[in-house]
Amino acid sequence: MMTPKETPIGNVLILAEYGAPKSGNFIASMLDLADALEKVGSETVFLFPDTSSEHAWVRWIRQNGREVYFLPRNASRDEQLNVLKKIIDEHRIRIAHVHFALAERLMLEQHRSLGVELVIHEHFDFVTNRSQLRQRLSVLKKVRDYRRSGAFCISVMEKKDRWFRLMGKNRHAFISNGLSLRRGEQDPLSPAERRAEIGLQQGEKLVLFLGWDMYRKGLDIAVKAVELYRQREPSLKIGVIGVGSEGKPTAEAERFLGERGIDPFSEAILYMHSYEDIFALNRAVDCYISSSRAEAFSYGILEAISQNTPVVVSDITGTSWCWKYTNCYTYPVNDPAACAEALEKALAAGRADSNYRSIVHDYSNEIWTKRVLDVYRRITQAEGK
Repeated sequence: MMTPKETPIGNVLILAEYGAPKSGNFIASMLDLADALEKVGSETVFLFPDTSSEHAWVRWIRQNGREVYFLPRNASRDEQLNVLKKIIDEHRIRIAHVHFALAERLMLEQHRSLGVELVIHEHFDFVTNRSQLRQRLSVLKKVRDYRRSGAFCISVMEKKDRWFRLMGKNRHAFISNGLSLRRGEQDPLSPAERRAEIGLQQGEKLVLFLGWDMYRKGLDIAVKAVELYRQREPSLKIGVIGVGSEGKPTAEAERFLGERGIDPFSEAILYMHSYEDIFALNRAVDCYISSSRAEAFSYGILEAISQNTPVVVSDITGTSWCWKYTNCYTYPVNDPAACAEALEKALAAGRADSNYRSIVHDYSNEIWTKRVLDVYRRITQAEGK
């Protein structure tokens, strides 16, 4: 229940350009946020692109008692505006919170006429394969646009946050991501049964790699590192999620690896489907590898840490938060040989005693939801003045 001193938040519309086949930490976090809002008397409504309408996580959201709507991707600007107006009026929305830029430009232009406060959530970090100057200028343009429209910005990545601070302390907050331990489905298999289902033989070891964005995530570095390791110990395989399934790479993955001198059909590579219960999968693998060239805050790393799974990470700014994990092994970015050495150390150590519980606590969704609700209250307090 809301205490007498707390400012009412009002109802919240979450707009998210989210289309992953599995719920992942994002959908789970949004449900945690909706639960926290419900405790203070606020309703949470969700809006996704219509291309996401058939995903199982939509049913999961609805099973949790939340309304879900879809924005027609190919509709005109006016048609999309009418969809937004209908949702906002019907549910008496007070705050619209945009993730991954769904209808962001439209909301920047129209949120005042729609009668809502606007929050933009900036998830992504700078990337290494693009001009740093142009990326900084792009952020400055966003700052200008956000300030002009009266939007509030929540930034996630520290490197970008220094620029978003130009929004001013009353229109900006830095909130690192949190981890939700809930998922839409629970894996019924034990770690040993899951390893057998994956196809691992007795004595084989498996490192897990999540690689939808193959260049940024460094798929080529990870595979080369595993191949180097296999020269000494051929029992290691790499399980890759996001670039193939049923043992076959996508055409894009086949081309990406082939252009970098890697056999995409190497027996070292297992192309795996996505798993709803990523925690159970992490308990079944021997190591998690993040060979990224650039990275936003990585849910994948945090999910692995939550199960005390050893992690190997490139030494980039976006992963520096996890270096304090005592089962974390770093290596210089873009260096397959050094990555192979880090893998050797991680696999030798295994699931050694670690400080994983303290890290999970530091990035818990309980803390994250409180900080987001604090932002909502700041906005509604300012609105009431």
